[in-house]
Amino acid sequence: MWAQTYLAKTATVRYSAWNTATGAYDPATTYGSGQPTVTIWNASHASPVMSNEASRVATVWHQADLVIYSYGHRKSAAQVTPALDAIDAAVQHQNAQALSLVMIQNPDPVATEAQQKTTTAAVASWANANYLPTVDIYDAFVNDPRSRSQLVQADGTPTPAGSALWAQTLNSALG
Repeated sequence: MWAQTYLAKTATVRYSAWNTATGAYDPATTYGSGQPTVTIWNASHASPVMSNEASRVATVWHQADLVIYSYGHRKSAAQVTPALDAIDAAVQHQNAQALSLVMIQNPDPVATEAQQKTTTAAVASWANANYLPTVDIYDAFVNDPRSRSQLVQADGTPTPAGSALWAQTLNSALG
């Protein structure tokens, strides 16, 4: 949604998502028609096994100028932080010059607020310790006046309204 709603206003965006069933990227969808051309390789994987994510980097990798880490949803702080160290090392092995950004995940209707705050704090602390900027999606959702059910589906993924808030928050942060 970020690519389609914001980037495509001034650029040509080629967006390709990782398909876990095929083990390859889907054919690219193009949005917008401006300059420059921006290519997005979305390697997202619902409910990843954190201990496997670093090795998955080599499989999904395409040359990148910016890597967005988006981990922590439905995971404990103890699972996320060590995995982020390994994932970051794998990304640095592929391209040490790539810029990185860390997303602080949206609220999850299943986890308690205390669990979520512990995990989001751990992810933010990891990013800070590694001198990486963050985009706080969690606080954007919590501070939004709409009900949680209007922004997050039962499985934890954003609703269309939540996806729009996510995209707006990311775009504002990248300003």
